[in-house]
Amino acid sequence: MLLGATLEGAGYRVEEAASGRELEAKLAQRQPDLLLLDLNLPDEHGLALLRRVRARSTLPVIVLSIQAEGADRVAGLELGADDYISKAWPPRELLARVSAVLRRAQQRDHADRFMTFAGFRLDTEGHTLQAPDGRDIPLTTAQFGLLRALVRGKGRTLTRDQLLDAYADTVDAPCDRTIDVLVSKLRRKLGDDARNPSIIRTVPNVGYKLLDA
Repeated sequence: MLLGATLEGAGYRVEEAASGRELEAKLAQRQPDLLLLDLNLPDEHGLALLRRVRARSTLPVIVLSIQAEGADRVAGLELGADDYISKAWPPRELLARVSAVLRRAQQRDHADRFMTFAGFRLDTEGHTLQAPDGRDIPLTTAQFGLLRALVRGKGRTLTRDQLLDAYADTVDAPCDRTIDVLVSKLRRKLGDDARNPSIIRTVPNVGYKLLDA
C-alpha cells in the first residue's frame, strides 16, 4: 500500500488490516499510537467502526476518504475523528497531519489521565475513583468502563449502543438491562439519587448522560 510505504519511509512502524473485523481483532491485542481509518472497508462502513472505537477509547483516529469534503467528513469529525484526510493529498501534507495529530494526542493523554466530575476524580490509568472527601471508591471493571465513557461524554447523551460498546469486552452477553443495573450500582456508589439525579441522568428511550456540573 502506497500510504504504508510513505509512513514507513518517514520512520513510522506500520501494521495494516484488510477489513473492519481484522482491524478490531488487532486492536483487541494491541492499541497503536494512531489509527488511519479508511471509510471504504470491504465488510462495513468505516464510520460504524469509528463509532465503536471511539466508545471504547481515545485512540487518535485520522479518517481517510477519496473526497476531501462532504457528509462523511462532517460525520467523521462529529463521531470523534481527530482529522480527516483525502487520499488525493500529497504525501508531505499527509505526514504533517499525522505528526500534528500524534503531538496533540500526547498532550491530551497527559492532561486526560485524571478526569473530574461533581468533585470526584477518575484516574483512567490507575483505574481508580476518588470521592470529594478523598476516600477511594472501589469499582468493578465493567463499572469503571461505563463511568469512563460517561465522563468522556460529559454533558452529552450516550445511547445504549454506545454504552454497550464501551464495556462489551468486560462482561458476558451485555444487554440493555446490564446497563441499567450498572448505572444503578454506580449511582449508589456516587451517592446519586435515582429519583432526582444530580450526576447521572436517565434520558428516556435513549440512554444516559453525565451532567456537566
